[in-house]
Amino acid sequence: MRIHDELNNQIESFEKLAQKVTLEIIDNTVFQKASLSQVRGKAEASINELKDLAYRMKENMLTLKPEKHLTIEKVYRSVVEPLDDFGETISKETGEASIPREALEKLRRAVINGSELILLAKNIVADPSRSLTEIMRLKEIAEAKEYISMVSAPEALLTRIRSVLEEVEDLESAISILQSRLEGIRIKVDRIKDALKKIRSPSENLLKNL
Repeated sequence: MRIHDELNNQIESFEKLAQKVTLEIIDNTVFQKASLSQVRGKAEASINELKDLAYRMKENMLTLKPEKHLTIEKVYRSVVEPLDDFGETISKETGEASIPREALEKLRRAVINGSELILLAKNIVADPSRSLTEIMRLKEIAEAKEYISMVSAPEALLTRIRSVLEEVEDLESAISILQSRLEGIRIKVDRIKDALKKIRSPSENLLKNL
C-alpha cells in the first residue's frame, strides 16, 4: 500500500540523514574542531529536514496504528525537542566559537532517540492495525470507481462493486469515530499528566524542606 511505501522511504531517508548529521556536525566539531560558522548553515538545514521527516513519519504511524498514539508521540517528542534546543542554541551563538558541548549533547541525544523512532516505525509497518489496513485496501479499490464506471461489465459485477464502495463508506465512518474517541482519550491522559505534575511539584518541595 502507498502509505507503507511512503513510511519505508521516510525511514530510509531519516537513517541516511541521521548518519549525515553525525558525520558533518558532531564528528567535525568534536574531532576536527570546526567552528560554529563553518557548520551553522549545514546544521540548520539538516536539523529542519530531520524534524520534517520525523513529523511525517509520526503522522503516517498514527494513521497505521492509532492505538499506539501515546508511544508514537512520546518517541517523536524525544527526537524533536532536543533538535529544537540545539537549533535555538546555535542561533544565539556568534563569532568563531565552537558549538557548545551542551548543544552537541542535545544533538547526540536526538540522533540516538532517532534510532528508537526508526525501530518503532519499522514495527508499525510490519504490524499495522488490521481495520485500517482493510480500509486502505478498500479505498484503493474505490479510487478506481470512475474508471470502472466507464467499463462495460456484467450487472452482477457492477452490483458487487457498488456494494464494496458502500462498505468503504461505512468503514471510513467507523474509523473516523474511532479516531475521534482516541483523540478524546489522549486529551484526557494529557490533562491527568498535567494535574499530576502540579501535585508532584509542591510535594517534592515539601520533601526537600523536611
